Amino acid sequence: MKTYATMTSHRPDFFIHSGDTVYADGPVTAEKEMPGGGIWKSVTMEEKANVAETLSEFRAQWKYNMLDEHVRAFNAEVPMFVQWDDHEVTNNWHPGEMLISDDRYTVKSASLLAARATQAFHEMNPIRPNPHEPYRVYRKISYGPLLDIFMIDMRTYRGKNSKNDQAERSADTSFLGR
Repeated sequence: MKTYATMTSHRPDFFIHSGDTVYADGPVTAEKEMPGGGIWKSVTMEEKANVAETLSEFRAQWKYNMLDEHVRAFNAEVPMFVQWDDHEVTNNWHPGEMLISDDRYTVKSASLLAARATQAFHEMNPIRPNPHEPYRVYRKISYGPLLDIFMIDMRTYRGKNSKNDQAERSADTSFLGR
């Protein structure tokens, strides 16, 4: 991931990673046939061969990124503030969703997958826990006297995905909580 080397070379004060920090729903195979011929060879690991479902597989999503020397160097030099979005669990998930039509998953509950992903996310990222809600992602970070960073969570506290054409406010229209 050479982009991380470029970012490191700019010596940033910090980095805000606004979700999609890992792709738990993006398996990586050792080899892939390329359009027009040829074989692409990837560095991979066993837990990255399928979508993540177990806690071990969600942890491996983070370990996989650490296989890259540029990511490791960046993380060693630059403070990172992380939030999550959808791919840390599965694309465009919402609480209570059942992944009935996605044959890649044997675990069909997005909420169960999210619980495992949440644990791995917090184990792999140093976020000060909130005593009332230990796995909370949203927070305010004071960075000196002139800067406050507001990290939001647009996945955990929301209604189900829809066409967003509801005529009245309800649990289905919730976004960032009630």
